[in-house]
Amino acid sequence: MPDRPEWGVLQSAHPHYMELLAYAGGAFHPEWLTTQLSALVEEGRKYESAQTFYAQAQIVAYHLIGAALEGWKRCLHAQLYMRTHGMGPVTILDYGCGIGGDGLAFLDAGYRVSFADISGHLLDFLRWRLWWRRYTAPVYEIDPLRYDEKTLRCPRVTIVWCMDVLEHFVPEMQKWLLCEQLPRFGDIVFVNLLSTHTPDELVHQAVDIEELTAQVQAYAKGQCQYYDYNVLATGEKTRLLIYQAMPACKKEKHRP
Repeated sequence: MPDRPEWGVLQSAHPHYMELLAYAGGAFHPEWLTTQLSALVEEGRKYESAQTFYAQAQIVAYHLIGAALEGWKRCLHAQLYMRTHGMGPVTILDYGCGIGGDGLAFLDAGYRVSFADISGHLLDFLRWRLWWRRYTAPVYEIDPLRYDEKTLRCPRVTIVWCMDVLEHFVPEMQKWLLCEQLPRFGDIVFVNLLSTHTPDELVHQAVDIEELTAQVQAYAKGQCQYYDYNVLATGEKTRLLIYQAMPACKKEKHRP
């Protein structure tokens, strides 16, 4: 590990933070390690769009590592591990991967994983993390101005994994992402719906969990299951949807 004056800040830190320190070097910001969501939203208001914010703001990587270390998505990972047991070779596309926390966990578990997100700082850090851990995995860039499948040419996978992504799309695009875009890339879709963030119309959009669930159930013709987690007294929650891609999407072919 490199010998830097800042190293003493994290003498007993988790390896994820040590990775971030090694990557950032002299530009490391320890004060960002405990950034609250409200501060992240305020930082986002300095950028012209959510896409620009996520592509350029380095503070987001700190927030995502902190969120990963909270471990709340382990219950979602467990659903994938249980459902893929005995399936044989399983390939996963981590769609909207950010810094790749979920996909890296799946690589550690022995799955074949590819990653996709818009170009920017988060993907740069992901590529570095793959190198640092000595993994070789495809990383695809999504054109934020054209989300159609023709701009993401990747081999079809067993599972499309899409976490903490939908709430960053405006409501009129959310159904399209669930019922048209994600099923094009794999046979089974895992996606979460969040109502636990206050919509700010920049970083987070409103998510109607019940309406979107009904739309996916209609699309998947009953081949859809869901599980609720982190249910609050206010009714806010996280819902995991697991559903089959329908034949109209399955027949699409994607090649590198």
